Amino acid sequence: MTSPRTAATVFPGGFLWGAATAAHQIEGNNTHGEDIALLAGAGLDTYRFSVEWVRIESEPGVFSRAELDHYLRMAATCRDAGVTPVVTLNHFPVAAWFARDGAWGSPDAPAVFARCCGTVAAHFGDAVTWHCTLNEPNLGALMTMGDTVPTAAMEDIGAVARVSPNVKDDFARRVGGAPGTAPSAKVGWTLALIDFQAAEGGEEIVDHVREAGGSQFLLDNFEWHSGYAMTFGLIAVDRTTFERTPKPSLARLGGIARGNGAEV
Repeated sequence: MTSPRTAATVFPGGFLWGAATAAHQIEGNNTHGEDIALLAGAGLDTYRFSVEWVRIESEPGVFSRAELDHYLRMAATCRDAGVTPVVTLNHFPVAAWFARDGAWGSPDAPAVFARCCGTVAAHFGDAVTWHCTLNEPNLGALMTMGDTVPTAAMEDIGAVARVSPNVKDDFARRVGGAPGTAPSAKVGWTLALIDFQAAEGGEEIVDHVREAGGSQFLLDNFEWHSGYAMTFGLIAVDRTTFERTPKPSLARLGGIARGNGAEV
């Protein structure tokens, strides 16, 4: 018999338990499925990975069958391991040619991105049934304070912090575009949300954590702002040998997944 607490914390049937990576952060040639096997062995049933836009469409309208097949093999490896593949169609980076044309601020951006999404989805066919269009586009808006650049580099963020009136034009020139062509996007988003619940007497602490975390913005990876200094992944990676070492957190999350949340 389950306790009332356990019964209340079991997630709905079919809930997906997994981990995610971004191509720019972890991608090399990716010739084996070790990371996927580690996920599956821990008890997770889902892996979200992104398609690197410039890798599959290096020039406008020119798609690489070989690179599309690379991602199709990743999806197939997931299926073989009993893991559901979830594909993110854009996880921040864009192709230089897209940036030169104004990036997300260009009137053609929706059609250009739709072309990419349609090509990827058609190539995957039945191999992938879950897609995310844009990963957390709100972060770009927050980090660049609204109306500045579409995908910010550190120098752009620093310029915004200094209230530089020329940051948009500087960014546009750097990628070969005309000044004024790269404002931030205003789009729908998919978010990773954290819900902090306070134990009795901990309300003030929770409020502080929410403010501190919210006001700032599978695997140890290249973190967007901190390089390899951050090691908060579920799997540790030796940067010399590339040996993977699962952390206790992976086993913990896998146990929760196996019980569909009953251990929470």
